[in-house]
Amino acid sequence: MSNLDNSEYVLEELKPEDAERCAEVLFKSLKGTLPPAIKGKEGILRMIWGPMKVSVVAKKDDEIAGIITGTASLPPSIVFIHVLSKEASMAGLEKMLLDHFSKVIKEKVPGASYLTTSVPADERFFISFYLNLGFTIHGFVREGYLGKDVVMLRRNIEV
Repeated sequence: MSNLDNSEYVLEELKPEDAERCAEVLFKSLKGTLPPAIKGKEGILRMIWGPMKVSVVAKKDDEIAGIITGTASLPPSIVFIHVLSKEASMAGLEKMLLDHFSKVIKEKVPGASYLTTSVPADERFFISFYLNLGFTIHGFVREGYLGKDVVMLRRNIEV
């Protein structure tokens, strides 16, 4: 267990004035691992900011430590979650982001009772990651993403 206190992190909905800075930080962190469809910093900016997008950022000492992005639709869906350091991950920042994101979604989409996400079936690490965050496997789609099978996951919104 980490000795970090959760109060070291400030979680808030992404503000317009922080969107470009956040995209830049993510681009530097993810360089070389981005899917071909995401073209540079501008592609990341479109992924985290725009109509129907909901992003929650975590900051520590005013530096971006992590982000979760999803859609404010029915059902709401998580598109992306990323924590920038092992220290933040060990402190449980992914769960903190998910819990705060759930609260924001519940306010924006009052009828939502669960979150969804989808992961390519061969990405066992990410499937386990979401299962450890309280998601359950809800279904499968054959050749649903770039010709790959996809696992559909769901988590109840608990606020």
